[in-house]
Amino acid sequence: MAEKKSMAGWVFFAAIMLIIIGVLDVIQGLIALLDDNYYVGDSGTIVNSLTTAGWILLIWGCVVAFAGYALFSGASWGRWVAIFCASLNFLAQLGFDGRGGGLLWGLVAMTLDIIVLYALIARWEESKAELTSSY
Repeated sequence: MAEKKSMAGWVFFAAIMLIIIGVLDVIQGLIALLDDNYYVGDSGTIVNSLTTAGWILLIWGCVVAFAGYALFSGASWGRWVAIFCASLNFLAQLGFDGRGGGLLWGLVAMTLDIIVLYALIARWEESKAELTSSY
């Protein structure tokens, strides 16, 4: 029984982390939109326009935060959306891992994505049962 509560805690942790990651993405998007000198682009970036990158980050942050919010309901569709968002965020961090100043942040973000994916994939049924019985 203690293991079920522990895993339900992992799902709660994953939901909170996705909301925090989403809010950080929204903030990064707003910074890219409002301050042209904050981010220094190089020739290796996929998106050359800082305005386009800002809007992508802003929209992506809202999607990730919504996926975290959907996990609180315990719905299976929320789980799949959250798995998709965490996986895509992991792959995006791999793309930014080679950039000069973001190496440590990229490694931390990838580690958090792996922990979120573990919480969402390992023993979901027990976690779902525990979450729904507590409400």
